[in-house]
Amino acid sequence: MLELLSICFYVNCLERVKMKRSYHVSIMMMSALILALLFIVSCGSSQDVPPTIAVIINTPAATSATVTEDNNGYPAPTASSDSSGYPGAGIAGLSETPPDVQPDLPVPEANFGSIGGVLVREISGEGFIPLTPVRVSLAEVKLLESGEPGFLAYNDDSQDAELPGTGIGIFNRVSPGRYGLVIEMGFTQLLALDENGETLIFELEAGQILDLGQIFVNFD
Repeated sequence: MLELLSICFYVNCLERVKMKRSYHVSIMMMSALILALLFIVSCGSSQDVPPTIAVIINTPAATSATVTEDNNGYPAPTASSDSSGYPGAGIAGLSETPPDVQPDLPVPEANFGSIGGVLVREISGEGFIPLTPVRVSLAEVKLLESGEPGFLAYNDDSQDAELPGTGIGIFNRVSPGRYGLVIEMGFTQLLALDENGETLIFELEAGQILDLGQIFVNFD
């Protein structure tokens, strides 16, 4: 009888040890699973938000712009009243006056607007040509504490224009707001200018069809 009781006690102890081991293993597996889920969520959230670039709006006293906020290596957009000294001989579409093309702008939905214009480059001493860049992006105007425009903010999710050719750029389904334009040339970015050589800034209302006319782009 004593031997039987000893055997039962031994078996009971083994079962308790197994249960404790199983419990600890389950806790470790659950902890590892929670850590893995937290890692996946943190990685996903960091990749979903594109970096925002804030470009200082140029004034006649400051012709070079600076990229701030994320230091991601984008070339700084520039604006200058001086045109590039590229030779004009043999350039297709060269004319003595800026191209006056009327873009066919779509009728927007009630809560949106549409924007269009013709991009123009002046070649010093030669004339004007329509310009078709790699990309034209809407950039939201950010105000200074004084209430004056201070920055143009854009990122990879910013709305791009349709570029059908001959310098025409068209934006459709644009939310109301105050904007500027960032011109991507492939080797640099530039700010769109108005006819006075200053940074082009415009405001769009819901339901509005906004023809910007001639949008000037100058190279250093």
